[in-house]
Amino acid sequence: MHMSEKLDIPYKYLGRLMSTLGNAGLISATRGKNGGYTIDKPLDTIRLLDIIKIVDGLDNFDRCLLGFSECNDDDPCPMHDYWKGHKEGITDMITNVSLADMLASKRKKF
Repeated sequence: MHMSEKLDIPYKYLGRLMSTLGNAGLISATRGKNGGYTIDKPLDTIRLLDIIKIVDGLDNFDRCLLGFSECNDDDPCPMHDYWKGHKEGITDMITNVSLADMLASKRKKF
């Protein structure tokens, strides 16, 4: 089974993602019959934050949940106080969880 089928994402989109990760030095590709992808760094050094920065960036993560251009503690939107704690928790998680942590999880899909 191809990785795109297992992940249920289009093959071409997956190719672009893998190319982006390769250009960032996280993975390398080998072509041919026995080819595939190799992760080039120790799994415990790759955090979810690293992957998000490479693939999506953090611009959308830091924006207002309701889309306001100005939303902060001094000028909050109606959802600011509700979202702030969750956002901090998500930030903490993606900063601290590594690929090794995910691999060690008992809830593996691969």
